[in-house]
Amino acid sequence: MQLKFLPIAVVAAFISLPVSAQTNAPVASILTAALEGYVRPAYAGLTTETDLLVAVAKTLCQTPSDATLKSAQTAFKASALAWSKVEWFRVGAAMSDNRIERMFYFPDRKSTGLKQVQKALLNQDRNAANAETLGAKSVAMQGIGASEFLLFGDGIETLVDSTGTYRCAYVLASAETISAIAADLQSGWIQSSEAAEFWQKPAANNPYFRDDTEALNLLIGTLIHGLEAVRDVRLGAFLGKTTESDKPKLAPYWRSEITFASLAANLEGLQKLYVQSGLVNALPAGNAELIRTIDFDFDQAIRTAKSLDQPVASVLSDTDLRRKTTYLKLTIQILIDHFNVEFAPAAGLAAGFSFGDGD
Repeated sequence: MQLKFLPIAVVAAFISLPVSAQTNAPVASILTAALEGYVRPAYAGLTTETDLLVAVAKTLCQTPSDATLKSAQTAFKASALAWSKVEWFRVGAAMSDNRIERMFYFPDRKSTGLKQVQKALLNQDRNAANAETLGAKSVAMQGIGASEFLLFGDGIETLVDSTGTYRCAYVLASAETISAIAADLQSGWIQSSEAAEFWQKPAANNPYFRDDTEALNLLIGTLIHGLEAVRDVRLGAFLGKTTESDKPKLAPYWRSEITFASLAANLEGLQKLYVQSGLVNALPAGNAELIRTIDFDFDQAIRTAKSLDQPVASVLSDTDLRRKTTYLKLTIQILIDHFNVEFAPAAGLAAGFSFGDGD
């Protein structure tokens, strides 16, 4: 199995002090805690939700109705939110076989995926409606983005009667593809996997990190780059500098109306990685205030995202709600600064080096 990892430039390019002289806990315990407390549970949750999506998609196709369509839509939302909690952990199995792009092709600024899905529906492309052949088609046709249009986009009324046989077959094929990717991600981190072994044992020949310092840099880099992606790739996709430049239909999950729920899930996943790994133990004594501040700002960002539980177009058209959205973006930036400017140097990991924005 070919192992790949998040291409964080910080892994080998920073000036640092020996980690062992500055941490309150062995790095090995932090890595193990991250694996057992975040990585494995997150992928297990994703597998559970995507397996359910397959089951309800089968029921929808067998007995189409308003009720079975609603069940499929609910299962889709749960799967998308489960993915949101782990999508920024880009290490190991996630970096092979185009799994990230196949799971959720975003951003799609030219609507490439939408056009391909619509063409498949128009032509009733048999290869798109079969999980075995769907995997050979464009990544934009396979995963969550395609499923969202199939379950929430134009023409879904056909899914509740006999005229939607082809569309439902495509729904099922996409669900099975999503579920298969989730299973691959989960199996990539089981106890006997190479990824799990490498993750817990920094070494000169380790593809993830050569020593404890690089291991902690990867963890902190994952948090920072994940937060940057939420700020720039997710919020930045639709939130403009002015209301005139807002683009609500470029928001993730705008059709299923879980845009802000997905942002909250993104942040919850990153917070769980931070908390469950015990990364605070990489700090020397005397940083209690920084720890409290990070906890507060994570909670504040998540609460704000959850409070915007409306269609994205409605949020952006409401002055007060749009202001809360810009506040959410600011809070994420503050979190990035905490990790980049305060946390990393306090842990002795990045003296004179910036993690932010791929520097």
